[in-house]
Amino acid sequence: MERKKELRIRCSPAAVAAMMLALLLCGCGNGGAPDEQASGEGYALKNVSDPALVEAAFGAPQDEVTAAYDYTLQENEEGAFMPYTVEAELTFTAGGETCTIPVSGEVDAMELGDELTFLTGPLYGEAELGGVSYQVSAGFNKVLERDGASFSMVLTLLSGDVGGMTFYFGDEVMTDDVQAALGG
Repeated sequence: MERKKELRIRCSPAAVAAMMLALLLCGCGNGGAPDEQASGEGYALKNVSDPALVEAAFGAPQDEVTAAYDYTLQENEEGAFMPYTVEAELTFTAGGETCTIPVSGEVDAMELGDELTFLTGPLYGEAELGGVSYQVSAGFNKVLERDGASFSMVLTLLSGDVGGMTFYFGDEVMTDDVQAALGG
């Protein structure tokens, strides 16, 4: 996956080393091309836990922040603890400024009957937004047989102070049939 040439984030050397080590040790899943590459854009932030913190982080009120995603989905080798690896770039735009947060992780697959496979799991990264460093956890949700994905974001202060923000963006993944198959 080609990385964008300009990223407006800062990762600690330890985070960069951990990502590189994971890539070297785990490779790219089954060693071939990604099983899926997808993107989506123009999403509003929903269920924002702290609008003032979002405004401080992105430099604009939450209703002026748009989100986008680009991800690759790779099937892991048979017998792997988690069946898929996801690498994503989550991009937020506000007031003409853009910041991209790279996240990655392994996700689980749940068979929902004979026709649907629900992918879910955490993706991790770090970001500096508005001069503040955050640990990023992005809950990835996708139905394998359908277009679209969603991300439930948790940004926690790296300073050790208590605080952070949560929000959601993306496509409607939890449709009525998916919820019914999950028992909801």
